[in-house]
Amino acid sequence: MNQHHIGLIIIILCSLFACSSDDLIQEQIDEQAAIVKSQQTHVKLRLLETSDLQANMKDFNYYTGQDDPRFGLARTASLINKARQENPNSILINNGNLLQGSPLGDYANTLGPKQKQPHPVFLAMNLLNYTVGNIGHQDLIQGMPFLEWAINSANFPFINANIYCNVSQCDNGRLQGENLFTPYIIQPTTLKDNQGNEHSINIGYIGFVDPKVRTWAVDHLIDKITIKNIADTAEKFVPEMLNKGADLIIAIPHSGIAFKHGQLVFNADNAPVHLADIDGIDAILFGHSHHPFPSKQYANLWNSNIEKGTINGIAVVAPSFWGNHLGIIDLTLNRIEGKWSVIDSHSQTQPIFNQRPLVLPDKKIEDALEKVHKAILYHSDHNLGITDKPLYSALTLIQDSAVIQLLSDLQLHATKSIIQAEPAFKDIPILSAVSPARVGGNHTPEEADRFVDINIGEISYQDIIALYPYSSTLAAVKVTGRLIKEWLECSANQFNQISLHDKSPQNLINWSHPSEQFDIIKNIQYQIDVTKPSGYNEHCIPINSTKPNRISALSYTKENGNTLFEDDFYNSEFIVITNNHRAFSGQFPGTGPKYIIVSFPDDIQALLASYIIEQTQDKGKISVSPTHNWHLLPIKTKTQLDIRFQTQNTSAAQDFIKNHQTVKMIQKQVDKQGYANYQLLLNQADQ
Repeated sequence: MNQHHIGLIIIILCSLFACSSDDLIQEQIDEQAAIVKSQQTHVKLRLLETSDLQANMKDFNYYTGQDDPRFGLARTASLINKARQENPNSILINNGNLLQGSPLGDYANTLGPKQKQPHPVFLAMNLLNYTVGNIGHQDLIQGMPFLEWAINSANFPFINANIYCNVSQCDNGRLQGENLFTPYIIQPTTLKDNQGNEHSINIGYIGFVDPKVRTWAVDHLIDKITIKNIADTAEKFVPEMLNKGADLIIAIPHSGIAFKHGQLVFNADNAPVHLADIDGIDAILFGHSHHPFPSKQYANLWNSNIEKGTINGIAVVAPSFWGNHLGIIDLTLNRIEGKWSVIDSHSQTQPIFNQRPLVLPDKKIEDALEKVHKAILYHSDHNLGITDKPLYSALTLIQDSAVIQLLSDLQLHATKSIIQAEPAFKDIPILSAVSPARVGGNHTPEEADRFVDINIGEISYQDIIALYPYSSTLAAVKVTGRLIKEWLECSANQFNQISLHDKSPQNLINWSHPSEQFDIIKNIQYQIDVTKPSGYNEHCIPINSTKPNRISALSYTKENGNTLFEDDFYNSEFIVITNNHRAFSGQFPGTGPKYIIVSFPDDIQALLASYIIEQTQDKGKISVSPTHNWHLLPIKTKTQLDIRFQTQNTSAAQDFIKNHQTVKMIQKQVDKQGYANYQLLLNQADQ
């Protein structure tokens, strides 16, 4: 319900073009005067948003065992308190991906619905007087009983409008065709105007999740829910909310803006952009994409004003992730002809850290989490086993590594005998697909230390979390060799295309491709040609009509020594062990429910801890050696190329690279993001 001051525009036009109707001019003058008079009394409303907290309540890095002032709701809370002091008419909203993604979330998974105590994130959040929370895709990972237990711990409601029950009755009692959650709420809210008078304003909140949630919800919900288009759902419910008396409507999509090179990314949901075109929505608080909005990244976004933080004139904000920013929208409201309207707005994000800590942690939250914090530290300090080789991920993106080998060995150890016990699968080769987790994040200063860094010696629970930070189980898919090639082609989008004739520095790693989408498939041989174009984007969507051909020399050697090449390989069947997110997603070729032959119930972190304990007890240590079953193809060109690779900038990483590199590398300067910069000598003549 935005006021566009149509009357003022008409007056100006009439003055320019000599409108003949004095009555029309007087009517517009009177209308404009009424608006100006009404603006003398206004309400300043402040919307505050957190999103993608991923159970990072404390400013503590459990991977390093040290305080870390760059993230954590305990520090965001200080910004929240300050924002409320500046404007008591403040409303605090959380936008999903709250329950999973940190050691605190993993600790909560061990508690579960059978425990009488609350989910530990709400020990902190319930102190901050949130008004409403939205459901994010990661919040569904543990299934509905877990989610119901978790959100019942909150002293504020949770909403979602576009997830529907798709079976006769869902786990939370909703029937087929019904919304799985409460789609929206309308709350009468008492606000003071600029003259100190109180007004009751009905504020409506409606939540959404990206329809690609099905690639995360996996076997808990894969056949039980339907996720509808966000914009279509808003078109259905926003008029209903207005009819029920909502004076103001706040949309809370857990969906980002995929925006590159001045264009929206095709096939991405981009819900905030579409919601800004829907009449009746007054502000949009989004998340999911882990980038703050407004920011320079979106400077050329169509129909936006980055200075004011608007899209199509609607106030929009996104607060990044892990509590490292607070999203703030300031709205100026007027009551015109009995209806409240937004007459001005300004959006911003405030960081908790910029070269140095900008705020201190909130002591009430720290005190509330102290018992849980000690419990997590106890688990993370408990030694599980011993490794006789360093487990570093500094080179994992460009060559096979012990980290990937360890996870692959675990996956086969946990599943191979069970699968082969089934006569139908006894003679089918079993492979293992693993993606690296901690290899530098998205190449940002905040993630420059996001690497696995485990030296020779003891392995702790803390190290388990570093090796595999996700809450996942295992599953097996049955696929052809041809699908495996396409699976790897999608993964190979991790690399930028290298020009054969460009002498200037060329970055090898495509940092917009998440490392968890870079699957390495073990027990086969293959090579990757980075001079050829990628056939897929980071969402595993084909990007051109030409068949991708980065992956070559695919082969599999049987136990009897016979090797399958080319068509023999492509036409053969294989079983691939992977995590349940990948297996059920349908995103990669060869994944999705129709390919799944079995899923396993045990958490991978728990399996990994047990495996390390078992290996250490049996052999006195774990000893992992990468098989180097894949490599980057040397480049044939007479041009002296300058191919750059960024990785961890520590002395330990430097020593590891020196002793374990399979491609010659020359260290260059540290880049602006704090990563070590290396020149790779991939030219064939340099090998």
